[in-house]
Amino acid sequence: MASAGWAQSELRGSWQYPDDAKAIRWQQAPKPYAANGLPEGTVQRVTRYRGHGLRMRNPNGAGYWEFEEVSKLYYRGRLFAIVGNATGINDAGDGSLGYAATLVIYDEDGDGKLESPEFVGGKDLFVFHVPSWVRVTR
Repeated sequence: MASAGWAQSELRGSWQYPDDAKAIRWQQAPKPYAANGLPEGTVQRVTRYRGHGLRMRNPNGAGYWEFEEVSKLYYRGRLFAIVGNATGINDAGDGSLGYAATLVIYDEDGDGKLESPEFVGGKDLFVFHVPSWVRVTR
């Protein structure tokens, strides 16, 4: 669901990547992205959002994660993760929960839903993983 410059998951009880087309302010052209654990050929597309950003339900607690900008990661043309800095927003969407976090959120099974968040901040060395469905040769 997109509304007033931000997008959020339509399914309140589950975690999914919302349709963010109406919330996008701009996107950079795709370019190579190299990091620990990612195969050669991984591409990122930096996306900046309007207004309050991209909001996604926090599956591990109350409220939403709000992203102003994310790097969408693709391999062989398929989105498998997003990376970004998120701020905790309350359920009403009008106040901060007082925390920020750097997250990677993966689509583990190839269904187009990003259902597996992993916190990046505070780790000396973060190693990405590539879901098995992405590595399958097509």
